[in-house]
Amino acid sequence: MTFAREGERVILDMATEDYNQLMIMLGYATGAASKEDMAMFWRWIQFVNRMNRTNDEYIPYVIPDEFREPR
Repeated sequence: MTFAREGERVILDMATEDYNQLMIMLGYATGAASKEDMAMFWRWIQFVNRMNRTNDEYIPYVIPDEFREPR
C-alpha cells in the first residue's frame, strides 16, 4: 500500500484485499455512528459513495434529502 500527496490531493494505492478491509472498517464505524447520530451516519455513507464513485462494481446508497450535503 502506498500514500502519495499531490498538492491538495492524496492518492492511496492498495491491493483489493486492503480495499475490502477498509470498506469493512468503514462499515463498522458507520454502523456505530447510526446508534448515536444519524446525521453523522449519512455523512459517512455519502463519503463512501464519493470514495466509490468511479467503482463500476459499487452500488451507491441513496441519501435521504434531509441528510444530503451540497456538492
